[in-house]
Amino acid sequence: MNRSLIADVSGALVKVGADGSWMGATRGNSYLFFTVTPGEHHLCVNWQSRISERAQVFAMSNLNAEAGKSYYFRARLFPGEADFSFDLDQVNSDQGKYMVASSPVSVSRQKH
Repeated sequence: MNRSLIADVSGALVKVGADGSWMGATRGNSYLFFTVTPGEHHLCVNWQSRISERAQVFAMSNLNAEAGKSYYFRARLFPGEADFSFDLDQVNSDQGKYMVASSPVSVSRQKH
């Protein structure tokens, strides 16, 4: 018998990092923003979950930031038959501005 895994991942809590520091988290279709200095940066997203298989799901990307420019990235989570995968890709400014305008901002707070 074949089984299909159907998982609702729309409410996944996704941690966002840059250059080895966590910048915040998003849930569902929310977004966050942060500033970086000009130069090369390394971005990472990770599924925050108590389920160990999910907590190991991550994606990385790099960015060569220029002063005064804005960059937009999209993290997507794909459920598979037995596992999950992430994608983190840069989108063009038109698509990025649309996604920001149609999504709620995520406000992260540091845990004490």
